[in-house]
Amino acid sequence: MNWDAIGAIAELIGGIAVLITLIYLSIQVRQNSRIQRQQNVTEQTNRCIDSGQLLASDPEFADIFSRAMNNTELTATEFRRLGGFLFAILTDFEEMYYTHKAGQQSEFRWENLNKHVFWQIRPETKGNDWWHGMKGNFYTKEFIDYVDQLLETGPQTS
Repeated sequence: MNWDAIGAIAELIGGIAVLITLIYLSIQVRQNSRIQRQQNVTEQTNRCIDSGQLLASDPEFADIFSRAMNNTELTATEFRRLGGFLFAILTDFEEMYYTHKAGQQSEFRWENLNKHVFWQIRPETKGNDWWHGMKGNFYTKEFIDYVDQLLETGPQTS
């Protein structure tokens, strides 16, 4: 066997090693993407739970929220408290909108988020009043257009 043959065999072995490395890396990237999507779902679920716990643990705010959803008048202070709550929910929803748009959000969670947000700012609620009064101060035009469309059509389910 001459040096040329040994060199060709070494190049073949090196090429196979590179191919194996690339396959391994692609598997790792796919697994990491799957893990990241799951973490996004878990974090979003935890944030939804936190908002529910606020309503469950604060009777005064639960009353404010209930009256807001029934479109009953609120004092200025009550409306600001509602606004703080809605700001947190809508800011989180905006983040999830862009995460979903990038393909990093599961469909079941995205559908549930749409229902959750719609219910809180649906027409004829103080949440809707807050949204229309404050949306231009905090959110991107693209996101505002999306939420306004959601309010017109209601949440879509697959």
